[in-house]
Amino acid sequence: MRASLLSAILGGVIGISSAIQALVAIGNQPGYQDRAAFGWAALVLALFATGAAALARTRPGVAGAIMIVDGLLGLGAILLFYINTWYALAVLCWLLSAGLIFMEGRRAAQS
Repeated sequence: MRASLLSAILGGVIGISSAIQALVAIGNQPGYQDRAAFGWAALVLALFATGAAALARTRPGVAGAIMIVDGLLGLGAILLFYINTWYALAVLCWLLSAGLIFMEGRRAAQS
C-alpha cells in the first residue's frame, strides 16, 4: 500500500507542478489564451488523480480507475495546451500506482 501511495503522490507532484508551470509560462500569451482552459483542466485532473489514492484502501477498483482515466484525460488536456511539460511522467506514476492498487485489492479480496 505504501508504494502505491508514494507513486500516486509523486505523480501528483509532477503533474500539478507541470500544469502550473505551463499556465505560468504561457497562460497569458495571446496565442495560448484561447486554450488556457485545457491547462486548467489538466491541473484539476492531476488533483483528482492524486486524490484518488485516498480511496485505495476502501475502494481499490474505483481509485485505480480514477487515476487511470483522470491521468490520461489530463495528459490529453495538457498536450492540447502546451507540449513542453513533464506531465507524461506523472501519468506513468499514476498508472504504476493504479496497477499496485489493483494487485493489492485483489490480494485483499482473496484472503
